[in-house]
Amino acid sequence: MKKFNTTLLIDDDPVTNMLNSRLIQKLDLSNHVEIATNGQEAVDYLRNCTDDKRPNLILLDINMPVMNGFEFMEMYEKEFAEDNECVILMMLTTSANSADLEKARAYNQVTEFMSKPLNKAKIELIREKYLSE
Repeated sequence: MKKFNTTLLIDDDPVTNMLNSRLIQKLDLSNHVEIATNGQEAVDYLRNCTDDKRPNLILLDINMPVMNGFEFMEMYEKEFAEDNECVILMMLTTSANSADLEKARAYNQVTEFMSKPLNKAKIELIREKYLSE
């Protein structure tokens, strides 16, 4: 079964990160799961990670301290988008705000906007859509 090499979770909630990480590992979606608790940590991770830990899947929350999801997207598109054309970047959030959805669609790199929580059905949807042969 195909899987992502590295998934980067970007969320300020430690419980969400723990649950998502366990679910991704249990369902064998990714070889490695890395966690950043805000957009700035994620930018720092991307600047410093080795090629073997460069994420193929990024799950990004919107509302975070220090640097929120939209601020992260600004930095991502400026610094990393050209080198990461094969990265699946999903905004995973509790926001029901339609303005957030519209704003997310404005970023070329955002492939999906998915509501929390991540669950088995959503993992299987990701697998079918992005890892099918």
